[in-house]
Amino acid sequence: MLRYIARRLVLMALVILGMSAITFALTNVVPGNPARLLAGPHATQAQVDALAEQYKLNGPLLERYGAYMGGLLHGDLGMSVTTRRPVLDDLREFLPATLELTGAALLITLVVGLPLGIVSAMKPGRLVDHLSRGLAIIGVSMPVFWLGLILQVVFYKNLSLLPVGGRLDTFDFEPPRVTGSYLVDALLAGDVTLFGSALTHLILPAATLAVGSLAIITRMTRASLLETMSADFVRTARAKGLGNGQVMVRHVFRSALVPTLTVIGLQVGYLLAGNFLVESVFNWPGIGLYAVGAIHNLDYAAIMGVTLLISVIYVLVNLIVDLLYAALDPRITY
Repeated sequence: MLRYIARRLVLMALVILGMSAITFALTNVVPGNPARLLAGPHATQAQVDALAEQYKLNGPLLERYGAYMGGLLHGDLGMSVTTRRPVLDDLREFLPATLELTGAALLITLVVGLPLGIVSAMKPGRLVDHLSRGLAIIGVSMPVFWLGLILQVVFYKNLSLLPVGGRLDTFDFEPPRVTGSYLVDALLAGDVTLFGSALTHLILPAATLAVGSLAIITRMTRASLLETMSADFVRTARAKGLGNGQVMVRHVFRSALVPTLTVIGLQVGYLLAGNFLVESVFNWPGIGLYAVGAIHNLDYAAIMGVTLLISVIYVLVNLIVDLLYAALDPRITY
């Protein structure tokens, strides 16, 4: 097991290296001069050159990439042109909001998607099966930014039930920072009112982000359960006289969850990518909104920092998923 983890970590380093090279090349070949954009239209060429030197935007591409990787090995992700702060400090500030939103969306996906897929598989061809499949198709088909706008119109403008965006109300103060998650920090501070405010602000963006993944998890759970229930070992278990509940719990669920677990791991990447649109629609101050601003300003260092961070999270999640396979299926060993 330890050898397997070590090998995967080495491969992860290679993946991150390749991702950094591709992202660095793509961001630097885009037409535009971030130093000119930062200096303003009335700046002199000398001022533009000084800013380019300060933010390491001049010189050959390979030389700049080598300097960037050298700084990365020492924990330096560069300076952000947008915020004029170290990118690492920006990521530390904005990442907790994104993790809170992604975690809430993943929780909704699992709590709703898995039971719905199980019920649909247990009653194929029934009304609940048709409804779940129809909702899954609708969920996959809807653009996430369009759904967010519709939910804002319905629940904020028309019903006045939920806030339109942000993490807290206008006159609320942030809780003392411990984890960066307002829900957790509000509970640690014992402020129930602030916790309720943070929770109500989280509902709409989390639901918007979760819809697409929820539909996929529901469909995958249903298909996997139906396939497993028709397997030979399940028929053998029934022939031995085991009850339906014992067969489902002991044999069907654990085997059927292996492919579903794979899809759940993939959906983490989808949720992280969907944050870019959801955070923009709901003005959620996470790394997605931070990255959108960086793209507008041609902020190479910030774009690289966000890309590398998401890549590391995605690769680590896939490693965890691979390790969970052995817990679900004893035939799998490392």
